[in-house]
Amino acid sequence: MIAATRDVSKVPARSHQLRARRLGVDTQQEAVVFMHKECPVCRSEGFVAHTRILLRAGDRHVIATLYQITTDLISSDEAALSESAWNRLGLRDGDTVAVTHPDPVEPLSYVRSRIYGKGLNDGALQSIIADAVDGNIPTSTSFETRITFGLRHRTKNP
Repeated sequence: MIAATRDVSKVPARSHQLRARRLGVDTQQEAVVFMHKECPVCRSEGFVAHTRILLRAGDRHVIATLYQITTDLISSDEAALSESAWNRLGLRDGDTVAVTHPDPVEPLSYVRSRIYGKGLNDGALQSIIADAVDGNIPTSTSFETRITFGLRHRTKNP
């Protein structure tokens, strides 16, 4: 059984609330959020395009990739979500989402270690897989290549 690597049950004190909007964009399994570039949250938190941000609604959470809009498609008090993010958060019209920086993803340090020649033990692999399944690690070809390389070259006790 794979255990979660960190407690994500509470909304961080520095989170910002935005109105959730269903944009209807199919991104497959990728959680994506669209926010206006001049949104006070983006400006105060230093969010820029492609930033990974934590979205929370009730007891559900998702780490989503941010894309910024420069037109009036989205207002500055909205977070427009992809279908994947909307469904994973279980949102309904009128709901709000808490927006903040995510905690560092510890398993990525294992990936970096592997890239620099260190081995991966079973605990490290389980941690990487758990965070990938939870959506905390971005899915991309380069990341998947690194993981595959690590799986082929893991060691029992590095």
